[in-house]
Amino acid sequence: MDRLSSRERSEPLSPDDYQVRAAATAYYQNFKKPLGVLEQGLADEIAEILLEVYGDGYWTTSAEPPERQLSLNDLEGELGDILWYGSQIVRVYGKNLSTFIDTDMWQRQQFTGETSLGEHVSSRWYKENCYDYNFVDRPTVCLAVLVAQLNDALQPIDLGEASMESALQNLFEGISIAANLRNLSLRQVADSNIAKLAERSRVPHTITHIADGLPSLVERKRSLWLATPINGE
Repeated sequence: MDRLSSRERSEPLSPDDYQVRAAATAYYQNFKKPLGVLEQGLADEIAEILLEVYGDGYWTTSAEPPERQLSLNDLEGELGDILWYGSQIVRVYGKNLSTFIDTDMWQRQQFTGETSLGEHVSSRWYKENCYDYNFVDRPTVCLAVLVAQLNDALQPIDLGEASMESALQNLFEGISIAANLRNLSLRQVADSNIAKLAERSRVPHTITHIADGLPSLVERKRSLWLATPINGE
């Protein structure tokens, strides 16, 4: 992976700059199936956040208790980890992050559009069954649904034919909305993530124990969603 020059490092971070610098800490290339490592790592990452804001009981019931709000620093860090995985999935597919994140999405700190999750998913199943979730009061659940949709698109599982491209676009939009609702930009999230990565530059960022086939908590929760037929039929 190419190194960034000192001049490039001193300029505002762009989506593609971030993707390059994030890749410098990546060790998923050492696995035979790097996409599978990233996919599982992303699912585990969002599962850890869900556990933090909802507690253990979230995994054993379809009920949705109130979501505890993360501190601004914690939110910035968690969103940065999700952004890291998303950027590297894009990289494995040979695409630039700027393909999915334009300048406005990267720089804005406020979101004035529709915050209902149903407006930000492409899969027919998730659109019909998770429409009422809202980024305002359940940002973590909304992100979990977008991660699940992406996992389906990468499999693929037929839940409405969301393409990999549209699922990635939805995920980055979701990260941006969750950040904007706390007056953060994606660029700030990326800057914070790069700073954190610099502190642990010799430590693999991916969750290496997933090679042992540990089940994803997100998949356990999603099985509860899938147990509910579309439109209650």
